[in-house]
Amino acid sequence: MIVYYFFTDDDIFLILAILFLVSSNFSDNLIEVLTEPEIRSMTDEEQQIIKAMILENKKDVVAIKKIREYTNLGVLQAKKVYEKIKRVYNYKLDNTLEAGDKIV
Repeated sequence: MIVYYFFTDDDIFLILAILFLVSSNFSDNLIEVLTEPEIRSMTDEEQQIIKAMILENKKDVVAIKKIREYTNLGVLQAKKVYEKIKRVYNYKLDNTLEAGDKIV
C-alpha cells in the first residue's frame, strides 16, 4: 500500500497503510501476551534437585534448563533464579562449615 501511495499521491492510501501497520503490530503483541506460558514457583523437591546439582558441580546450563522446565521462565530470568539459589546455598554451606570448624 505504501508503494502504491507514492505512485498515486493519494492520502487515503497512506492513512490506510499506517492503520494497517499499527493494527498488525498491536495484534502481534496481543497474540504474544495471550500465548505466554504460565510462570509457577518451584516446589521444595524441585529446589532440592537444583541444590543437588549445585553440590555436584553440574554445569550451570543444565541447572538453568531444569529451572526453566520447572517454572516456564525465560533464559535470563532462570539464570537470575539459579544465581540466587547458588549464592544463598553456598553462603549457608560456608557458614555451616565455619560453625563446624569452631565446634571441633
